[in-house]
Amino acid sequence: MFTNKTLIEALLFINGDEGVAISDIKKILNVETDEIKAVVTELQKKYIDDEESPYTIKFFGSKYFLLTKPEIKQLITEKTNTMNKRVNALSTALIENLAIIAYTPDCTSSKIAFIRNNDPTPQLKKLLSLGLITITGQGTGPGTPNLYAVTPKFHNLLGIKNNSQLPKVDFTKIIEENEINLFHDLEEEQ
Repeated sequence: MFTNKTLIEALLFINGDEGVAISDIKKILNVETDEIKAVVTELQKKYIDDEESPYTIKFFGSKYFLLTKPEIKQLITEKTNTMNKRVNALSTALIENLAIIAYTPDCTSSKIAFIRNNDPTPQLKKLLSLGLITITGQGTGPGTPNLYAVTPKFHNLLGIKNNSQLPKVDFTKIIEENEINLFHDLEEEQ
């Protein structure tokens, strides 16, 4: 059986950003206000005294909130902002290269160059340095080109487990549309 302290701590954790009111704790656990306040005070002291604990409890309005200690929140925010800036800094060319690699098994730089009509070397170096792609082996074509694939970091950023969870794309339709646009453009030039 769990103690009221454990259950109150769990309620605070479960309710996170919503917080939990004393009246709700009373209804759920059938305990008196004085006991709730005593337990919360004990938990606050525990979190303050434990330098390894990332938590603190604050009372705002009529609710208790289990929050991250301000100094830890600041550190994590700085680190995630740095990571997000790196990811958000992906250019269109980088994103296009990533898409080609994600949707093309055993992708080579020559395949990317053919699709994009552009040398992908600078973008491949950047994607490798960001850890979004990896070299999985050597191809059998001329010069034994590197084979590229996306990494678990790429999957994590998209919130997917693997490439099979990527959105389905009808490449036939895209190719047909691009051919029509290409022929239309050629006709206009003549």
